[in-house]
Amino acid sequence: MRNILQNPQTNTVVQVGTIDQFSKKCKMKVNTQTLQIRVIDKLTNKPLVGAHIANISNIGKGTVTDKNGYFLYRNLGLKTKLDKIRISYVGYTPITIDATSLLSIKAIYLNIQVENLPEVTLSPKKEPKIAPAPAPQPNNPNITVQPSLNEKVKNSASWIWIALAVITAGGIYYYSKKK
Repeated sequence: MRNILQNPQTNTVVQVGTIDQFSKKCKMKVNTQTLQIRVIDKLTNKPLVGAHIANISNIGKGTVTDKNGYFLYRNLGLKTKLDKIRISYVGYTPITIDATSLLSIKAIYLNIQVENLPEVTLSPKKEPKIAPAPAPQPNNPNITVQPSLNEKVKNSASWIWIALAVITAGGIYYYSKKK
């Protein structure tokens, strides 16, 4: 083994074989970044809430914008810099960009997508049949309406006499019991 590093303060020598063994056990962590980017309507400059951000190079990875139109793109490392990112929103033209492009931008502007659909005319296959209005019915002599009991009492003068008789009889009965 040969010596490649020597610390003059401790006189420690590190041998090449030792470094090789150490590097196999260690996993190097690549410096990663988190980017905050806003998705905006190009015409109104208003944020697009709920816009879809999908990593089309890595299926199953994606996010949506928050209530202010922002999304976070995390772990922009060596592997993810080659990824293709698709930003879409209903009614807007979607765009696809490289992940490395996200390093230099703070906002993504989407254009409204106007799509003219072919004209559609609806018409019935048959002429609609309109039923004639029912003819007015003549008065049926078999149907009679009976007056209610309230009407009978209201039109009768004898109910007053019956009421007075009951009250009088009650009073007489009451006083006759009271000896």
